[in-house]
Amino acid sequence: MNQTTAYVAYNRDSAIRQASSSGGIFTALASHIIAQGGVVFGACFDDGFQVVHRKMETIDDLAACRGSKYVKSDLGDSYQQAKASLQQGVPVLFTGTPCQIAGLYAYLDRAYHNLYTHDFICHGVPLPAVWNRYLSHIQKEGACLCQLSHRDKIEGWKRFSLSRGYDDGTYIHQTLDKDPYLQAFLSDLCLLPSCYHCPHKGLHRPADLTLADAWGAEHYAPHWDDDLGLSLILIHSPKGQSLLEAMAPHIAMEGVDIHQASRYNPSLTQSAPVHPNGKRFLSDLDTYPFPQAVARNAKRPLAHRILRRLRHII
Repeated sequence: MNQTTAYVAYNRDSAIRQASSSGGIFTALASHIIAQGGVVFGACFDDGFQVVHRKMETIDDLAACRGSKYVKSDLGDSYQQAKASLQQGVPVLFTGTPCQIAGLYAYLDRAYHNLYTHDFICHGVPLPAVWNRYLSHIQKEGACLCQLSHRDKIEGWKRFSLSRGYDDGTYIHQTLDKDPYLQAFLSDLCLLPSCYHCPHKGLHRPADLTLADAWGAEHYAPHWDDDLGLSLILIHSPKGQSLLEAMAPHIAMEGVDIHQASRYNPSLTQSAPVHPNGKRFLSDLDTYPFPQAVARNAKRPLAHRILRRLRHII
């Protein structure tokens, strides 16, 4: 097993960094693969704002894949497409959740020298039905939703916010304290059942590298903390190291202690705790408007909050 190493980094292109959820490292990585004649598979919104895995073959394609999508992606036939490209000798970068990367390796059932993979530190994946209810909630009479971002940076990188735009020119921006979908997701209220007992946690992963927000960087790399977006990169393999070296001209980076970095990113090693109101929330969606169903259920009972705090201290 290779020793995992950690870095903080950001894309030197300030426009790409601003348009990305964290430091814009995915774009640097994917651009390198495409420049080598390769293809990239990643999650994008379709025309109906469902999240689907898509093959990208040009630099321009990458904009659709940039940014976090807090929704379960439909893999479609992306495994089959990736295998076909690999068999033709085309370099392939496949990005996804840790379980999607594990699934890809199981599907391929053999090693390919031209396959590169990256996962990310996954908090958990919300149920698609909850996302669809939210989409219904934000429909606007007389206008169509035409733009949506789960992680814009209007109020900085550290403040979670969701924005959406409509074809009549209306633009709505809501921070975590206002947006009910972010509240449901980040309170662990609406995750897939398997996410509460995820077998893919840990420092060492089958992916070549892991990307994430560099949460807590103000403690272990304070001179990098400018609130413009900072990525944490974990390198798991020689392939991952070669990709990092190839990106070096386009990113600013510095090695950090992996244990310090993981301390502020608990989702790297721990599954989300089961929310005691999860079942009631799903039932309430049939009775209450989306914001009310979230408000009734998102806050954990006091006993659960105390127990969670004690576990964190221990």
